[in-house]
Amino acid sequence: MELDKIKALRKNLIFLAMIELIGGLFMIIYHTDTLDLIAITLGVVAAAYGIVSFFVWLVKKEKTNTVSVFVTLVLGIVVAAFLIFFRDEEHIKNILTLILGIVAAILGIMKLPNVFALKKAGYKKWALVLIPIAITVALGIIIGLKPYGDNPVVTSVLLGVSLIGDCATDIFLFAGASETEKAFKNSTEIVETNKEQ
Repeated sequence: MELDKIKALRKNLIFLAMIELIGGLFMIIYHTDTLDLIAITLGVVAAAYGIVSFFVWLVKKEKTNTVSVFVTLVLGIVVAAFLIFFRDEEHIKNILTLILGIVAAILGIMKLPNVFALKKAGYKKWALVLIPIAITVALGIIIGLKPYGDNPVVTSVLLGVSLIGDCATDIFLFAGASETEKAFKNSTEIVETNKEQ
């Protein structure tokens, strides 16, 4: 039932909106260092994933998937090295910007099923939620294509605005889910009252 989807949706939206708002504001305020920080963070995560996978494999009694564990370790360290030590190279920045643009667009698109779940549940203002989604997807495409040139400040600000657009989407979805759930409870109470009479 759509109400179950709406209840599950509501639980995560506030937390997600807060993370997106903080991330978006951080990218706008600290726009000069954002791409470097993202590159370093992704590098550390890649290296940590490879190293943790290796140590988990070492601890296991049965040593299976040996090749994939070593490939993961080597790839994690190589990706980390490229992202951390060569982040100032033009082609690394271009690839990173393209990936960030794709991720921003995908984050917007991934929220469409939630909008249509609200529509199915009877939320009348569901089309309003499409506005911040469209803005987020458009900004993701702009970030990926970089028609503004190689300006990391513009990229950072656009990523920040995109995250704030995601935050707005989550707030609209939360409001719609709350309103739909309340309307459903009210209609259920009316039906139960009529049955008792």
